[in-house]
Amino acid sequence: MIGLPAQVASSVSELRTGTVLLSVPLLDDVIQVGAVGPLATGTIEVAKTPSAMVVRRTDGRGLQAQIVHQRVGGFASRRPVFSEPVRSLRLQCVPQADASELWLALPGVRIRRHPDLVQLVETITAFGLAKQRGCCRLPRAATPV
Repeated sequence: MIGLPAQVASSVSELRTGTVLLSVPLLDDVIQVGAVGPLATGTIEVAKTPSAMVVRRTDGRGLQAQIVHQRVGGFASRRPVFSEPVRSLRLQCVPQADASELWLALPGVRIRRHPDLVQLVETITAFGLAKQRGCCRLPRAATPV
């Protein structure tokens, strides 16, 4: 099992129970974290309970993400988060004796680099929290169908 840093775990805990749908940028059917410019979009479902969080694509395809690093001159490097696409990313909360919460990625998810998984979860929770707080709502007439 792979643990998340305390700051990221705190953000995951802060997400309210329920389901949030998030639009994500896609390139070659892979979620792009840190990408700029016009890209195709897909949707992920973030289902949260007090003790678990599950992230999956709404179209049923495998979940893969790349961390994009912009380079001087406009070039970008991309690193995949998972060794291969996964059906879903599942996190489990383990309460600690000091009342803190440890969030773990459950077995079955092979990641390439721990910091990339942390960045993916941090990005998902940041946008999920923003959506739950209503800071990104468009006027009804401007909301895409």
